[in-house]
Order: sequence, then C-alpha cells, then structure tokens
Amino acid sequence: MNHQTNQPHHQSEESRELQDYQVSLELAIDSEFSYDEAGDELGFSEVQAGKALTYRQLFKASKNGHFLVMAKHAALAGVEIAKNSKLKDAMAIPVFNLAKVYEEIGELEQAKALYEEAIDHITNNPPAHHNRPAVKLDFLLHLLLCKIQLGEITLADEVVKVIKQIENQADESDYNRKVWASGGYLRLAEILKDASYLEDARKIIESDDRLELRNIEWQELADELE
Repeated sequence: MNHQTNQPHHQSEESRELQDYQVSLELAIDSEFSYDEAGDELGFSEVQAGKALTYRQLFKASKNGHFLVMAKHAALAGVEIAKNSKLKDAMAIPVFNLAKVYEEIGELEQAKALYEEAIDHITNNPPAHHNRPAVKLDFLLHLLLCKIQLGEITLADEVVKVIKQIENQADESDYNRKVWASGGYLRLAEILKDASYLEDARKIIESDDRLELRNIEWQELADELE
C-alpha cells in the first residue's frame, strides 16, 4: 500500500493543498490506522512526514511557533518509525521532510546533513512509488538552496539549472513539476532578496489554478520584496 492506494492519506494531502489543515490532520490519523491494519510500516512513516508538512503550512499561515514545534516532532517521529521498520526504502521521505523542518527553524548545518542523507537514500534505496528522476532532482534542489544560505554556493545558476531540469521531466506529473519548480524560484527570490525570480515563479503559478498555496506564498513574498 502507498499513499495513492491509502485513500485517507491521499485525501489528507489534497486537503493540505486546499488549506483545510484540520481535515488534513484528521485524515492523516485515519491513514495511520489503515497503514497499521495493513502492516505497512513504510506508509506509516511517510504519513508522519505528511503531518510535518501540514504543521509547517499551519506555521506559515498563522505565524504560531507551536505549529513549527509540532512539525519538528512529527518529522522526527517519521524518521524514528522508518528506522525501527528496518526497511531501507522507508528512510528517504521522512529524512527529507525532517531536513525541511530544520531548514525552517534555521538549523542549516543540520538541514544540509539531512538533505545529503536523504539524497543518499533516494539514490540507493528509493521507495518504489518515489523512484522517479524529478523526485531526486527536487531533493537536490532543496540541498542547493540550503547551501546558498550557508554561503557554500554564491551563484544561483546551479539552482536554476536544476529547476529547469525539473520542469523538463516529462515522466513526472504536470502538477508536481509546477509545484517544485515554482517553489524553487520563490525560495531563490526569498534567500537572495531578488524579485526577478518572482517573475519566473509567477508564470508557472498563473498557468495552473491548482497552485493556490504557491499563489499565496508568491503574494506574501512580492509584498515583502517591494
């Protein structure tokens, strides 16, 4: 079973994209019971990563730091559950989402180490339902953005190259490519305080009405960089 066949997990992710965070969390709990009944430890660990993403979005929407604490502990739970499962392919997604939380709270060295670990997992022991080139590129994109913040990369060209590669992955869903690419441009604009990347993000966001969260993020960042 994976999140596509576990209906509550899939619906939880859809609810998060619709900014219905309470429903998303309720469905995530439902999916835990489904994964438990199926004996699916990989799915059980990945749903914790999904909860962490929901709490991160709640933090961004509310500016309430308690939600960031919840995000951190949900992500930590996902990694611990994955480790306890002894399944090598269970590690990539939980570690990746824990890295995102550490980046959010400003612990960049820890985030970088976790991104590197996640890339190792997704390269050498990818879960079957995430074993796609665009997923691996998205992992790399997050690592590069983290390195820019640490001053280890001084030019954005390498990051833009990876974003373009994501956009050109024809075997990935159109929605995923747009979410990941627009998110990369938004982070570049935010980190470098360079509004020119907002235009790249805007073109992608305006091409798809489903990118509601990205549109909100774009508007907030555009106001900030004015």
